Amino acid sequence: MKCSYCGNELRRGAGLMYIFRTGKINYYCSNQCYQYDIVLHRAVKGARKAAAAVAAQVKEGKERKEKK
Repeated sequence: MKCSYCGNELRRGAGLMYIFRTGKINYYCSNQCYQYDIVLHRAVKGARKAAAAVAAQVKEGKERKEKK
């Protein structure tokens, strides 16, 4: 399953499920994604790109530490 807001992969049994009156189900990886999407109605714009950039920076930082 993927987060309906940011697209991150969810583990089984983790995250938050929001069910609309129409029967549509949205899954969220964190309360922050839920708040941004449902409560604040923020557009995703660059959320996926930003999350990918942060993940790349973290990965790069770990690789640098391993080389030293």
